[in-house]
Amino acid sequence: MRADVAAYAQPTPRRLYVHDDLSDHVARRCGAGSPAALLARDLLAAVAREAERVRLLTLGEQVERVVAQGAHAPFAIAIGVGSAGRRVAETLHERAGWFPRIRRVGLTREGLLLAAAEDELECYTTSESRLVHHGRFRLPKPGPAALLTMRGTNCFALIYADGRLVICETPRR
Repeated sequence: MRADVAAYAQPTPRRLYVHDDLSDHVARRCGAGSPAALLARDLLAAVAREAERVRLLTLGEQVERVVAQGAHAPFAIAIGVGSAGRRVAETLHERAGWFPRIRRVGLTREGLLLAAAEDELECYTTSESRLVHHGRFRLPKPGPAALLTMRGTNCFALIYADGRLVICETPRR
């Protein structure tokens, strides 16, 4: 090591925390007793085999720990990054009533930012280190189950629980 470079002072973590959002998702989608659910459980059991070094966490367990810290006034808005972040905010709201308004946000490498509420979607792009608002779109209720960006384009897809797929284009500026 060069004399003019300081050694990295952060200690090496002794425990790996793994958030298990796979088990519930696969059980809901494929069935609790399905081969996919059994494989997911086996995978997570293998990951958590070294209990002194690996800690497997579930959403329910984490939500209970947050709620146990005490009551809090509702927030004006919660930002959930991706569908997993929104799911966490929704679960906390169901348990504690803290997030009456939740926005789901997704950001792509191409710089497309989508912020979705239940009935509207706002679209932004990044340009020259600035966030540029491109518009607000009204969405039919219930809102989309998923937002997908399309790499290398100015398009994104809205996927609804009933199977509808809507392709949207954001005007380039």
